[in-house]
Amino acid sequence: MLLVLFTLGAERFGVDAQDLTAILPSVPLRPTLGMAQGVAGLLLHRDALVPVIDLELMTTGQPCEQRLSTRILLAHYREGPAGALLGLRVGQANDTLSVDPQDFKDTGLRPAEPP
Repeated sequence: MLLVLFTLGAERFGVDAQDLTAILPSVPLRPTLGMAQGVAGLLLHRDALVPVIDLELMTTGQPCEQRLSTRILLAHYREGPAGALLGLRVGQANDTLSVDPQDFKDTGLRPAEPP
């Protein structure tokens, strides 16, 4: 399994590269009004508007810094209509890591419903 690595605050995380459709540079987004904290805006991608979530803002309360290593990870939006995409703006997304899926251990922890 190939993980795309990024940071949230001081912690390093990874997402399975197979879950992503594209990795884009962080570009200016179209603003949205009245959305929940964490919604960074809309990205025009291949003639479709894609909502982008700032994971740093959602998890730490501070927006993701605009650096060369800031990226928008595009993934299929499982809760949306067929073919819908969701963008995740993350920082320091400039590395990958190959891991064996069997190295992961189930902690028994289950996340609450996301906002």
